[in-house]
Amino acid sequence: MRKFRRGGIGILAVGGAGLALTAGLQAGRGAALKRCARTGDPLSDACVTSDVLERELSTYGALGLAALVTGSAGAGVMFGNAAATRDVERHGSLRSRSAARFAGIIAIGVASSVLLGTNIHFGRAEARCEGDPNCIARQRPLRWIANDGAALGLAAGAGLLGYSIAYDKQGKALMKLRAAPTMTPQQAGLSVTVAF
Repeated sequence: MRKFRRGGIGILAVGGAGLALTAGLQAGRGAALKRCARTGDPLSDACVTSDVLERELSTYGALGLAALVTGSAGAGVMFGNAAATRDVERHGSLRSRSAARFAGIIAIGVASSVLLGTNIHFGRAEARCEGDPNCIARQRPLRWIANDGAALGLAAGAGLLGYSIAYDKQGKALMKLRAAPTMTPQQAGLSVTVAF
C-alpha cells in the first residue's frame, strides 16, 4: 500500500511540475506581449521577439499541460491500487467506484469540449485583431487561461478514471488470491488459496 501511495505522490509531483513549467512560460510570453503592446507597432523589435517566443515556447507549454494530465492519470492508478489493496486486506471486499468512473468520464468530456470551443472562439477573436498588438495582448492570455482550465479538468477526469479502473483491476486480482492463517496441533502457518 505504501509503495503505491509513494509512487502516486511522486507521479503527481511530476504533473505539478508540468503545470508550473507551463505557468512560467506563459508569464514570460505574457510579459513579451505587454512589451509589444506598449510599442503599438507590430513590426517593432519587441513584437518580433514576442512572436518568436510564442512560436518556440507554446509547444513546451502544451507539453507541460500534457505532463499534468498524464501525471494525474498515473497518480490515480497508483492511488486506486493502494485503495484496493487496503480494502481487500482490511475488509475482504471491494467497494463500488462507479461514481468516480462516471465523474471522470464527464470531466474529460466537458474539459475536451471547453478546450476545443475556447480555442476556436479565442482564435477567431485574435484573427479579428488584424495584427493590433493591444488587441492580441488582451485576447491571447484569455486563450491560455481557458487552456489551463481545460487541462485541469482533463487531469481531474483522467485521475478519477485511472483511480476507478485500477481499483477494480487490482481488487479483483487480490480477491482471487487469498491468504488465511492456519493452526494445527503440530504447526502454525499461512494457507494461500487462488480462485479461478
